[in-house]
Amino acid sequence: MKCYPVIRTLSTLMTAMIIAGCTLHGRGLTPEEIRQRSEQDLAGFHIAPPITEPLSLPQAMARAIEFNLELEVDRYRQLVSETGLEEVQWQLAPSTLAEANTVLRSSPPDQRNSSNFEGRRRDVASANLSWSVLDFAIGYIRTQQALNDVFITREQTRSTLNRLMSEVRTVWWRTVLAEQREKEGLQLAADIYAMDDQLAGERYTSLMDPLVLLGYQRELLSLSGRLQSIKRERQAAIIELSALINSRTTEFPLPASSHSNQMIPALPELSELEVLALRLRPELQESDYRVRNLEWDVSGAKWRWLPNIDVFASARYDDSANLEDSHWEEQGVGVSLDLMGIFKIPARIRAAEAELDAEEAKRLALAMAVIKQVRMAAAEQQTLIQDYQRAQHYQSLVFKEWKVRDSREQFDPGDEIALLKVRCDLLLAQYEVDQAWLALLKGYESTLLATGVDQVPLKLLEQQGNDLASSLVRHDAIPSLASYMEP
Repeated sequence: MKCYPVIRTLSTLMTAMIIAGCTLHGRGLTPEEIRQRSEQDLAGFHIAPPITEPLSLPQAMARAIEFNLELEVDRYRQLVSETGLEEVQWQLAPSTLAEANTVLRSSPPDQRNSSNFEGRRRDVASANLSWSVLDFAIGYIRTQQALNDVFITREQTRSTLNRLMSEVRTVWWRTVLAEQREKEGLQLAADIYAMDDQLAGERYTSLMDPLVLLGYQRELLSLSGRLQSIKRERQAAIIELSALINSRTTEFPLPASSHSNQMIPALPELSELEVLALRLRPELQESDYRVRNLEWDVSGAKWRWLPNIDVFASARYDDSANLEDSHWEEQGVGVSLDLMGIFKIPARIRAAEAELDAEEAKRLALAMAVIKQVRMAAAEQQTLIQDYQRAQHYQSLVFKEWKVRDSREQFDPGDEIALLKVRCDLLLAQYEVDQAWLALLKGYESTLLATGVDQVPLKLLEQQGNDLASSLVRHDAIPSLASYMEP
């Protein structure tokens, strides 16, 4: 009895410690922690090696696959789903439990009971193995659903990869063409500045009407401003491309544009595109796997009608002196049924079936949205072709005008400025042709994404470095949708 105050004191102290440990001691982030996090973010951005050689399209696509952070997130998401599948598979195994206890008494047992031979210490141990048929069935259902979740993340990775390849291809061409036009614009700008310096000299200021001279200078300033649009386009394109390939700088070499692989394939028939989209679109296949999971939920709800059969076996040890044998084994079969739970099963089945019907309706609505996207992309492509042809025709007319003016002899500053203006118009017309072609390419890329075709194989995610770039060489050209059609 003397030890009770000690026990009460220890219990009070332990209770106080537990309450103190559960007390919230929150604080905000310190400036030092924020600085360290920002430095870690900057270091994480620049994991890709620098670009030292002209960046070709296959190399840009390879760097995007290897270093793009959005695709890296999808890789981790897929890894998490695969790990979850491995964890769920262990639910199919029997349940095992090992237990060992040592009990110490502060005083010996009741000595007046002659049948009690236990001492102050008692050791008990057991090893149990049980296997529930119903738990195995539910575990099997969860395993199938986890496997479908792995397929869902794979389709999400497909969608991200296809969109990334489409963006890299479009932005790479946009950057290369803008850089080429910027180089041409720099030479024209140098000629404009030279002409402006001539007009500012004494030769023209003393002989020409000031209003005419100001008009010429205003024309030259306007031409110089029009060239700035090309420079802004190149800056925006190179920043976007560096973000897609995770480059640490926006200054890296690019090759000269090659017009030999600028041919955009023609689109197949609209009906064929619709069938292809319904068969390959990643979002629709994700919905198919979700329907599978909900079908398994319906099956799991129906399994609840059955009683649970539990098979168990155990080995036990107890060193109690009251026992004749300290070691023994137990085996048995148990059958249990939740009688009150039976009334909940119909509601569970109806809820699971309602979720299944809702997902199927959602998938049908998604299929209709996919068809709409394909039709809009195909219809837009025809308009973009006409815009591209119109820009080409306008550029040819400006080129003819430039040839005529260039062949004539220049007599006064007005003629030279007119020639500079035509040269500027020709450069901007070429720039507009580039923009029209890029719009046409982007429209075709939208059709590729709407149909859901794999622009590069998903297995290339496992490759790195030069091997990945070599594998992508044959994907330099723009994919033809006709090659994905079934024979």
